[in-house]
Amino acid sequence: KVADNFDDIVFATGSGGTASGLSIANYLTGSKLKIHAVAVCDNAHYFYDHVDQTLTAVGLGDKVKATDILDVVDGYKGKGYSLTTDSDLEQLITIASSTGIILDPTYILKGVQGLLGEMENNPARFKGRRILHIHTGTQ
Repeated sequence: KVADNFDDIVFATGSGGTASGLSIANYLTGSKLKIHAVAVCDNAHYFYDHVDQTLTAVGLGDKVKATDILDVVDGYKGKGYSLTTDSDLEQLITIASSTGIILDPTYILKGVQGLLGEMENNPARFKGRRILHIHTGTQ
């Protein structure tokens, strides 16, 4: 299985749908992956509440809580959703020219900034060193 090759999954979250889906699926399958959602708007409380509501809606609310199955990474929304700085645009160019990977500044860049920032400043946040960043799309 592909999941066996990774310890952690990181992605940007703006509505909470991907955070709910991945964290609940990870829980239901018994996977040992640690799921991290980088908030590109709102805050950790908002996303934990959203996942808790989804857990209740699918009949799991009395078995598990969002904080047990998801790590919401705050601090990388910058000036806000869809707002970028010159520094953000410079980082996009650096990433694209060094890796060939094109990121959008509205959503995915903030997720990558969260991943890179936490890897540098808080590596203990991750379960391991085999980290998968998922590009979930954008507008």
